[in-house]
Order: sequence, then C-alpha cells, then structure tokens
Amino acid sequence: MSSVSQKILFRKPISSYEILSFSICLPGLYYLILTVFQNKAIIVAQLICFLIPSLLLLRIYKTTSLFQKQHLKRGVIITLTVSLGLVVGINTIVNSLKDVSPHPQSYEDAIKSGLLTLNHKYGLWIDLGKVALLPAVCEEFFFRGFILTALLQKIKPWPAILLSSLLFAIFHINPIFVAFYLVIGIGFGWIFVRYHNLGLSILAHLINNAIGVMVYHFMV
Repeated sequence: MSSVSQKILFRKPISSYEILSFSICLPGLYYLILTVFQNKAIIVAQLICFLIPSLLLLRIYKTTSLFQKQHLKRGVIITLTVSLGLVVGINTIVNSLKDVSPHPQSYEDAIKSGLLTLNHKYGLWIDLGKVALLPAVCEEFFFRGFILTALLQKIKPWPAILLSSLLFAIFHINPIFVAFYLVIGIGFGWIFVRYHNLGLSILAHLINNAIGVMVYHFMV
C-alpha cells in the first residue's frame, strides 16, 4: 500500500493542526446538534457536519480522484467478502459477550426508541436510508475521504489507517463497542487505501449498517 499516497493527493498542502482541528470540531458540532435536537436531527447533522464540509474541504485542498476504477471488479468482491466477514465475526463476538455481560437496558431502549423507526409501515426502509445509507456516505466522506486522505499526506498508510480508525471509533462514543468500531474502521480504511475508491468503503459501511438495522427490525 506504499503507493497510495502518490495516487490520492491533496494538491494544496494541509497542516497537522488543520487535520486535528477538523477531526475535533466537526464531530463535536455533530454531537452538539444531537444534544440540542436529539436524534430527530440526525439527517441534518450528518449533512452539515460531515458530507457538506468534506466536499468543500476536498475541493479547497484540490484532492485527486477518490473514485479510481483500477481493479474495481476485484475490489467489489473483496469489499463484500471483508465487510460480511467483519459483520459476522463481530456480531458473533458481541452476542457471546451479551451472554456474559448484557448491554444496559437504557442502551437498548435508546436504539429502539430514539434512532430507529420500528412502529411504522415503512420503518425498515426509512431506517435503511436514515441509519444505514446516509451515515455510510457522510461518515466515509469525512473519515476516509478527507481525514484518511489528509493523514496519508503526512504519514505512511498503516499508521494513517489506524489513526483515522481510532478517530472513527472515538466518534461513536460507545464504550461497549469502541474496539469493534476500531476494527471496522480499519477494514473500511484498508479497502479505501487498497483500491483508491471511496465508493467501496461506502459499500462496506452500508453493509455493516444495513445488517444492524435489519437485526433490530427482525430479531431484537
């Protein structure tokens, strides 16, 4: 993966201070919005704090293409394999841990009542759009498209993947799953760095979110 920093570039230099500032301020603004307006504002928060700023920043720093097409078919196959493997493996571990240390009921209630639309005719489709697709697009543009690409200008690929994945895990501020978000983030980052295509990491993120949504709708 040593060649990736030569293939995904900012044509305008970015400082470490700028990377740190954006990494803290935009996720902080996201949680400020959700604190004030609750989960009803999740769509607006994702757009205002992640997608729109990322698109603007990528334009300002004049990044090269984030959607390169070399080995795309192979990339899709690898992405499906890796993302499904991560989901199955992590959910197996999570379910095993639940038997030993169940999740707090407040956490389960918050997911069901605050984030998901369980008692609606089209609740599944609403949640697939709001909780699966939208965060997959917005968060990938921010954490992989902007943050990881920016880090690749400063450090080697694996440290950049690990650091961006740590930021991704911390962003979710869920101590129960922080290690799992870290692993998933590493998977998403590796896919992006390996194939230079943000669409593939969005696909992996979407699969992870969509399976989670369907589990809550049909199994919990």
